[in-house]
Amino acid sequence: PPSEYPRQAMNYLNYLMGVRLYDEDKLSEARKYFGQISTKSDVYLKSKYFEGVIYNKQGRLKSAVKSFREVVSESTQVDILTQQELHDVEDLVNLSVINVARIYYSIQRFDESVKFYDQVDRDSQYWPESLFEAAYANFMLNDLNHTLGQILTIRSPFFNEDEFIPEAVILRALTFFNLCDYDQVDRELLSFESWVNPMYTELKDVLKQYSTEEGKDLADQAFESYF
Repeated sequence: PPSEYPRQAMNYLNYLMGVRLYDEDKLSEARKYFGQISTKSDVYLKSKYFEGVIYNKQGRLKSAVKSFREVVSESTQVDILTQQELHDVEDLVNLSVINVARIYYSIQRFDESVKFYDQVDRDSQYWPESLFEAAYANFMLNDLNHTLGQILTIRSPFFNEDEFIPEAVILRALTFFNLCDYDQVDRELLSFESWVNPMYTELKDVLKQYSTEEGKDLADQAFESYF
């Protein structure tokens, strides 16, 4: 029982119990454990991030935003000793900002959503995805030139090598549709089909390899194996 654990291990125990209960979809119980973690613990930021995710899943959006914003504000107080710790904290901050942006998008406060997407670090691994989502928010604001500019960045050679965001083509087609450039819409969709259909056919064949009982044991390797 928790009472039998050494005092210095309590934060880690509470964090691991929270993660376990979260994985079991026992969200309220998980949140109680995350809420017991000291602000001085090196798992505090992670616990606040989980807390935000749980509140969001429970539809308590104001509480979710508060938790995510606390991750951002408290990140400056963390004692960072290694490059890996710095990377982990930066990831948590950027993910928290993205989650706040998504919450505002979900309640159709697109202008607020864009403001938070703009706060994601450009050197973050999550920046291309946040840029795509920001392009959608700008599309909803009818800021179509901004949308096209962001899609152009996503589809640049710099990102094309590492990022797989095929929906960007669909958003580009929708944007040209709203601009009444129907010929360009046709070109975008035909290009999309010629690019995606062969990949779709190929992927169906790849997935067949993992449909047997033996293959299911290797299914977690399918993504790495294909790409």
